[in-house]
Amino acid sequence: MFTLTQVLIGIYWAGEIARQNTYIDNFVSSLESGYRYFNQNIKEIKIVNNLIAVRKLYGWLTIINFLFLVIFHYFFSSSIGLISFWSIAFILCLFGWFSLKWCLEHKKTVSEFKLQIFYITFSPFALSILCFVTDNQIMQLIVEPLRESLIQMGLSFPTHPILCGALLSTFVGFIFFIYYISTWFFSVPIAFISTLIIATPVFVARFIHLISPNQPFFGFTAILFAVISFL
Repeated sequence: MFTLTQVLIGIYWAGEIARQNTYIDNFVSSLESGYRYFNQNIKEIKIVNNLIAVRKLYGWLTIINFLFLVIFHYFFSSSIGLISFWSIAFILCLFGWFSLKWCLEHKKTVSEFKLQIFYITFSPFALSILCFVTDNQIMQLIVEPLRESLIQMGLSFPTHPILCGALLSTFVGFIFFIYYISTWFFSVPIAFISTLIIATPVFVARFIHLISPNQPFFGFTAILFAVISFL
């Protein structure tokens, strides 16, 4: 197959000698003009805009795969292979959607939950202050399981309610921090793969336009011939 492709490219490079036949000349001319139009459109693609479109596509595919998963679970429960396939497809599409949303709209995504994160993180500390002012023992009851666990590990735990609240808020904040780092850790590779799929043909089209702006099909055949030669 590779050898045949190289032979066809060689014939194309022969130029007028190979295009003496009218039908062949018309076919090659149509091929060149069609590829020129195709390459022009590809090289002008805005990568970020297309990533947003891919994110929306991932979102719709997530919904579709979830519906198929539910249908196969209830009506074809014996088809374990198909259920596994739709489950994996659902998870991959969901990860793809969230990864692009997280990387492309990071500030917006985080800002949607910042108030909830703030309330959850500082609620123990606020409650500890309230317990200290009203001389209430609720905070001690809340942290008692954690206190016993730390004592069994040979660690000490403060008894003052405000210190207990501060420590618990710090722990909750640390959990959110770990979640934040983990989200980047899992999102970046998936987003990178999606970006690579979109960006590679765009960069190739721009490179072809750079080396052969007047005859992009010739530039394409040159790159294709070089790639095949190294395979």
